[in-house]
Amino acid sequence: MYHDYNCYLDRYHDYNCYLDMYHDYNCYIDMYHDYNCYTARYHDYNCYTDRYHDYNYYTDRYQDYNCYINRYHGFNCYINRYHDYNC
Repeated sequence: MYHDYNCYLDRYHDYNCYLDMYHDYNCYIDMYHDYNCYTARYHDYNCYTDRYHDYNYYTDRYQDYNCYINRYHGFNCYINRYHDYNC
C-alpha cells in the first residue's frame, strides 16, 4: 500500500509538472503575442510619425512655393510700378 501510495504521489507530481509545463508554454505564447502586439503598435506608431513627417514636409514645400509665388508677384509689382513711373 505504501508503494502504491508513493506511485500515486509520483503520478500526481508528474501531472502537476505537466500542468506547470503547459502553463509555462501558455505564458510563453502570451509573451510572444504581447511582443508581437508591441512591435505592431511600434510599427504603426512609426508609420504614423512618418506620415506626419511627410505631411509636414508637404505643407512646408507648399508654404515655400507660396512664398516663391508671392516674391515673384512682388517683383512684378515692382516692375510695374517702375514702368508706371517711367510712363
